[in-house]
Amino acid sequence: MSDDPPLLRLLGTISLSGAVLRPGRVVTLLARLAVADGRVVPTDRLIAELWPDDAPDSAQASLHVYVSRLRRQLAGTPFEVETRGHGYVLLGPQHQIDVTRFVQVSTEARTHADAQEWTAALEAARSAEELWTGEPFGGAVLGDDLRAVQTRLGSRLSDARETRAAALIELGHGGDAEKLIEELLTEDRLNERRWRLRMRAQHAAGTTALALASFDEFRRLLAEELGVDPDPLTRRLHQRLLQSSSDDVPTASAPGIEIISRRAELSAIDYAIRSAAAGAGRVVLLSGEPGIGKTVLIEHAVAAADGRGVTAVVARGVQGPGTPPLWMWEEVLGALGSGDGAGELQAIIDRLPGGAAGSDEGRFRLAQAICARVVEHARRRPVVLVFDDLQWADESTVLTTLALASGIARRACTLVLASRSGLAPDGVIARRLADIARLPHTNAFDLDPFGRAEVGAMLPAGTSPVVVQQLLDWTGGNPYFLRQMIAAGPRTVVPSSAIELLRSWMADLDDDTRGALQLMAVGGRRCATALLADAAEVVPARVPELLDAARERGLVHGDGREWSFTHDLAREAVLAELGDERRAALHGRLADAMARRDPEGTGDLEQYANHRYEAAAGMPSRDAYRASVAAADHARAAHAYPRAATHRERALEMLEVSAGTRPERFATLLALAEERRLDGDVLRAAEALGRAIELAELLDDRELLVRAVTMYGGVTFWNWRQFDEHDAGTIALLERLVSELPPEEWRARAELLGTLAVERYYGDERLRGVGEAERAAELARQVGDPVLRGRVLNNLFIANWFPGRDAIRLAALDESLALAGHGLPPLTEAVARMHRVSLRLRHADIAGYEDDLDRLARLVPRLLREELDSQLATQVTGRAILRGEFRLARELAADAADRFARTTLWGAEWVRLIHAYSLERMDGDPGALADPLVEAAAAPEHTPLRWTAVLALAQAGRPDEARERQSRWNIRRLPGVTHWGSELEWAQAAETALLLGSPRLDEVYARLRPLAGQLIDVGSGLAVWGTMDALLARLADALGENALAAEHRDADAALTDHVGDALGAAPGWVRTTVSQ
Repeated sequence: MSDDPPLLRLLGTISLSGAVLRPGRVVTLLARLAVADGRVVPTDRLIAELWPDDAPDSAQASLHVYVSRLRRQLAGTPFEVETRGHGYVLLGPQHQIDVTRFVQVSTEARTHADAQEWTAALEAARSAEELWTGEPFGGAVLGDDLRAVQTRLGSRLSDARETRAAALIELGHGGDAEKLIEELLTEDRLNERRWRLRMRAQHAAGTTALALASFDEFRRLLAEELGVDPDPLTRRLHQRLLQSSSDDVPTASAPGIEIISRRAELSAIDYAIRSAAAGAGRVVLLSGEPGIGKTVLIEHAVAAADGRGVTAVVARGVQGPGTPPLWMWEEVLGALGSGDGAGELQAIIDRLPGGAAGSDEGRFRLAQAICARVVEHARRRPVVLVFDDLQWADESTVLTTLALASGIARRACTLVLASRSGLAPDGVIARRLADIARLPHTNAFDLDPFGRAEVGAMLPAGTSPVVVQQLLDWTGGNPYFLRQMIAAGPRTVVPSSAIELLRSWMADLDDDTRGALQLMAVGGRRCATALLADAAEVVPARVPELLDAARERGLVHGDGREWSFTHDLAREAVLAELGDERRAALHGRLADAMARRDPEGTGDLEQYANHRYEAAAGMPSRDAYRASVAAADHARAAHAYPRAATHRERALEMLEVSAGTRPERFATLLALAEERRLDGDVLRAAEALGRAIELAELLDDRELLVRAVTMYGGVTFWNWRQFDEHDAGTIALLERLVSELPPEEWRARAELLGTLAVERYYGDERLRGVGEAERAAELARQVGDPVLRGRVLNNLFIANWFPGRDAIRLAALDESLALAGHGLPPLTEAVARMHRVSLRLRHADIAGYEDDLDRLARLVPRLLREELDSQLATQVTGRAILRGEFRLARELAADAADRFARTTLWGAEWVRLIHAYSLERMDGDPGALADPLVEAAAAPEHTPLRWTAVLALAQAGRPDEARERQSRWNIRRLPGVTHWGSELEWAQAAETALLLGSPRLDEVYARLRPLAGQLIDVGSGLAVWGTMDALLARLADALGENALAAEHRDADAALTDHVGDALGAAPGWVRTTVSQ
């Protein structure tokens, strides 16, 4: 076989003699003839391939035209198309077609592997992969035949890659094989053959314990996803690995059952530390219930790092809102630097552009700066960061951890992370840890309780099996409880819980010791000796004496500077015996001690605020109010918005409700509204803002009132309202403020008018709002402030978000984005680009669309705003659908739905269902989602889903139900009121009319006719369903307007070709098999 590059390439974008061919039906014809391997393809098969939806009456004539065009393209090449009987055949050298070569060498790879000729198998498999440059038939219309061939070729590629992995294993390159297999598993997580390859590769690389861990991971995955066990081949491989692993026990820690029984986890930790020393870091993620053994593994990690000359830093999370943001990173920075972690962190914040508190991208820059400090240390000496109790960490800490974990693979740094299991799956910590677990260089372990074998090994030889089973029943196999129960000796009465067991050990402690333990428990898992002494009113030297009895019982330990509980359960046992009054008093003593030790109030602001708040026990307290405000400001400066909002709400609780506190309550509520909105919680932000406006009115302070009410007009992707919601009271207030405003206050007038415009959007006076937005924009231009101008241009865009206003909206966006780099805030730029993405897509400006999306991909992560993250995720999903990358689109759609669900923005369910329906359309089964669409659309807030639900019912072959829903929802005619989604509603109404006969076809055609030449853009770039002209052609056909239909079909073909040329492949909607 020739080593020259093939002349005709079909594996990827179709090309001939090195030139990419224009997407469309001619290239489809070439592809279909080329894969026939020199056989005749009947005319009817070619027609079915070229028009997979519904062939026109002129198909036969059009086919002759396409054959003629193809013959002209093939002139000068060794290929030619010949007519034979009722079909056509492609003649020429088959070895010059990449598909033919690919099939041949992939078959050779499999044959050599079967014969265990591994070097030859490896060479053939690599040759097959080199021929594959992308998804086959890029630029072609995929009918049934090409789809089937595409599927078969994809299976051959997978087989070739698996063959290469197997050859690498057999030739002693287990590490290389493991990297390849990780890529394969990201494509098909439930492929059992690939999991066996992974286990073999890990064993070949000398990490048998990791191979055993892979078996456990796969077994859990199968149980969760399919409810089945691994097949016999996988189980037999597992047994062989177990037999070979008897000598593969890490030795960095002292031997013991808790070490030996965690073979896989220890091996992963040792491997990660060795990797860090070699400059290629990894992540080990441990989760499990309290007492399951995470601490033992952490101690092993520290010992193993010390043994290899690797710097080990341990940081532990502390429960409670009093813990400062980035507390664990303060510990790291202190250990790697001067010892003053708080000072190191503040120095980083001070060096950020504009300060961390004032920048939209502050959190991102802060995380990157912290990571850079760690990486800088790792260049001098490898480092292992050990984070325990991550479940107590704040969002900024976990975001920074994720940032470091994501880029750690090429750094001399390893992370060992430990967290409790059972975290709320929709919580920020669980989501970020899941992100870390999905990284290719992460080994994640969910630690299981001990079984009979491990319990028996902890007991003296010859212990009765009955005793072993009793201990297992009493403790649930929890190693911590087991140790304590065994240490306590024989019992006739067993405590009903671990807490009761621990409390029984404390029963005979004297009052002074119990008091010190109670102060420690209220203060957190750890407490400085000096603070504890001050709060207990003793000298520091007395503290060890007070706690000695508790230390002997294994409840606490200390090093002179601080004391800590040996386990969270010990602390919880102490807290469980405290009444509310006693607990509040202890918090007060700790707060007073902190105030005495730090009279300037520059220390641990959040911990101090927490003690003051708890000491108040629900009663108004000026000290608690001031402490909570300071803590909220501190958290906000670190962009820990949820924590800031928590302290802000506490500050409100601590203020007495009276006329005298109205100014303070107003300021607190306004800050709370900002922090809730920054966190994506629109509903609770609006509630706080409404209360602030009420207070401003009671204060009769116009300046405060303007400041509060204009928050509704701040820069956002959408306004604060839910679908079809408007507030007459807010509109009346805005009108009154505009009328009372002195003429010279241009800035305030611009803000008020812009806000009034967006507030009118869902009301009867939308056009009046458009005029107000235009006046606001003109005022902003005269003021000359780019921040104000960007804000009111965003208002102008939203006010004009209805049909027929695309040119006005695009002009507003272009004007705003012209200010980028000239004072326009990054947030305003991101929102403007998101809006322009949709408009450029609708008008088929693919280059501009791609450019804005690429810029957003770089800009949005720096802003760390859930609202923008979720919107960008929907648009990235839309791009995958446009490109026909449907498997990727499904994954992205799930991520987008998850991100939207983290906010209280309107539209999370709409986005999820529209993405799902769009993908079912592309797969040819749009009716599959009829029932969930109908269920969701029944809710008033999901009115925009009603046309989709009716259409899906009709497409599912349920016309009677569809008509019944039309009548019930009063959508047998086109809606008179328009909004942001009207063009999509009209397109769905047109498809519905073609299937059900209502609305009237002529009315629908007239409504859609001005949109000719556009794409059917779903939402704001969520998906594209095709061209408006294709839909108009079908309507014209149904109306008997054949000439109009032909014009629209030509326009559809031209626009589709234009988009295909811009994408370099046929757009996704061309591949759909939806029945038209």
